Amino acid sequence: MSDNNRIQLPGKPPESEQPVNIQMAHADGTVQMTFNPPITRMRLKPREARAIAVTMLLHADQAEYPELEG
Repeated sequence: MSDNNRIQLPGKPPESEQPVNIQMAHADGTVQMTFNPPITRMRLKPREARAIAVTMLLHADQAEYPELEG
């Protein structure tokens, strides 16, 4: 993930200098994403958005079909 993810909070200007730590995991048939700091909206460059989408798909497959892991 890029350290230049832009955070947009309602009623506040974008805080473009603040990096976002995105954690992703899967368990019990669900995918969990954690954002630190907590965010309500985020703007990403196309490459970053694509990386998150692909990672979500991989975690979704692993959550749905755990017997295929590793």
